[in-house]
Amino acid sequence: MPKLPITLPLQIRLSTESFAIDDAAGRNVSYIYFENELSRRTQTRRFSKDEARAIAQMIARLLTDVESDDDVSAGKTIPLEDLNAENDE
Repeated sequence: MPKLPITLPLQIRLSTESFAIDDAAGRNVSYIYFENELSRRTQTRRFSKDEARAIAQMIARLLTDVESDDDVSAGKTIPLEDLNAENDE
């Protein structure tokens, strides 16, 4: 498998309507959009905020695992930004 063009560690950043995954070089790897208002979520076909957070964390972990397969630091975990309830407002 070819090496992915990302630089570890990855960071998850909360934005107004999305969670962004950025690499160590500051490049955007992915955005996961959310909408918590049910009627708008249905119209826009977006995830809830909790679902989007979980998906962003899974993507970041999977990308880290893929990149770490050939690395000596394969046992290390990815330092994710603290996304606790304080940051949710």
